[in-house]
Amino acid sequence: MSDDTRSHSRSMLVVSGGVLFSRVLGLARDVLFAFVWGTGVAMDAFAFAFMVPNLFRALFGEGAFTGAFVPVFSDKLEREGKEAAWRAACRVVSVLAVVLGAATLLVMLGCLAAYPWVTQEYPRRILLLTALFMPYAPLICLAVALAGVLNTFHRFAVTSLTPLLLNLLLMAGSAAAWWWCPRGGADRGVWLLVPAVLAAGVLHVGCHVWVARRREGLAFRFLPDFRAPEVRRMAVLMTPMLLGTGMIQFNAVLDRFWAALLGGGAVSALYYSQRIVYLPVGLFGVASSVVALPAMSRAWARGDQEGLLEQLSHALRKVLFLCLPMTVLMMVLADPLVRLFFQRGSFTDASVAATLLALMFYLPGIPFFSLVKPLATGFYARQDTRTPVRVAWVCLGLNLVLNLSLMWWLRQGGLALSTTLAAVVNLVTLLVLFRRQTGLDVWGKIRPAVVRMALAAAAAAAVAWMARRWLSCDWAAAGLQHRVAVVAVPLVVGYAVYGVAALALGCGEGRELIGDLTGKLARRWPRIFGCRAGQP
Repeated sequence: MSDDTRSHSRSMLVVSGGVLFSRVLGLARDVLFAFVWGTGVAMDAFAFAFMVPNLFRALFGEGAFTGAFVPVFSDKLEREGKEAAWRAACRVVSVLAVVLGAATLLVMLGCLAAYPWVTQEYPRRILLLTALFMPYAPLICLAVALAGVLNTFHRFAVTSLTPLLLNLLLMAGSAAAWWWCPRGGADRGVWLLVPAVLAAGVLHVGCHVWVARRREGLAFRFLPDFRAPEVRRMAVLMTPMLLGTGMIQFNAVLDRFWAALLGGGAVSALYYSQRIVYLPVGLFGVASSVVALPAMSRAWARGDQEGLLEQLSHALRKVLFLCLPMTVLMMVLADPLVRLFFQRGSFTDASVAATLLALMFYLPGIPFFSLVKPLATGFYARQDTRTPVRVAWVCLGLNLVLNLSLMWWLRQGGLALSTTLAAVVNLVTLLVLFRRQTGLDVWGKIRPAVVRMALAAAAAAAVAWMARRWLSCDWAAAGLQHRVAVVAVPLVVGYAVYGVAALALGCGEGRELIGDLTGKLARRWPRIFGCRAGQP
């Protein structure tokens, strides 16, 4: 295994750990939101208003900008060196700051101009909160841009842990609102979330600027130059990616619209099932694509096609090794998982059944959802941002047709099944097109490993199913300890069987993960592992 590949594995553990902590803290934040505001007008206004800067983040930050910027920066770094690449990065980030600043100002002025003409309290609150939240949009997008630079230098810790800041500050704002208005007046306390959000944006940027200066010796300078070659190149690369990211947002809106037509809690069932499904996707698929993009971009800039194939196939194998057992075990334990996480208060047996109807059609798609992101990164590394977007738009049309065909028979289950089938078509199409464009057979490279992992996952599922049957109980009468055991014991046993079976079948990914984890721990605490600092 090459040094780049080994570094990818260790870095993926860092990013996945940051995503896991962020998701757990996000869940705690949502619990606190529910305690303080429930589903009242204040919470609705906050959720709607905060969606606007988050949309900017999705369009101009994590999606289009990162996918276009990292290959350009890596190419500059490979060809002209660190200083030239950093000057180019300063020009690009400065132009992004100017554009986003202007867009933010327009949105704020529009909201404030409409505010006096609106008489109802709810939309007035949305307009004012949106105007106040908007400065967060350019701040978080600039932080994501600087994160792309740090990721290229394998500085993944700060970029994976800074999302925790927003959740912590929002929790602090919620607690302050509850303390400030303890007698049912917490609706007024929603304004305390504004400084929490803005402080999170400032800290995001500040942390990345500090790490770039302290760890890499890179001092950021404001150098806007709209005529710079790298800025023009970024504009060319970002345009199709913006269309692709917009397609994803449009697809999500469509799914919610169709679910709303079905009524009967279909929208909520989709939401709760997605909360479960997208945990492994975020942990493994997104984390791997973030880590793999700089390494693949450098390989392509060197003209090293074999290096590109090694990086891409390694990323896909590692993602599949991690998400495949989670997929089959969640399919076995879907019912107790939903009951353990959500069934309390107004979440009744009917709510469980509605959520399971969507979840069981989502779960088989986890490997495909997780693999599409790193595979698309293989195109981005070659500065081909058009092909994944074209495929995504075709899959959007397919998803729309399937939605209209299946939703009336399977309700929200049909919407989930449509999404899964579209993801399968997306992945297969990208594999075929990547081979045609580059001559690199990614599927042939990973196929033997996929067969071994599938056999190990089947063994794990069988054992977990037997353990669940042995622990089955009357859920309504069972105590919390028994309910936790119904989920935890099959999970532990299933993962143990998967690990043993994977080793017996010759899956090298398991040994790589163990080696990566112990190597990282040894570097952190060398005395415990009996080696000197700096030794592997």
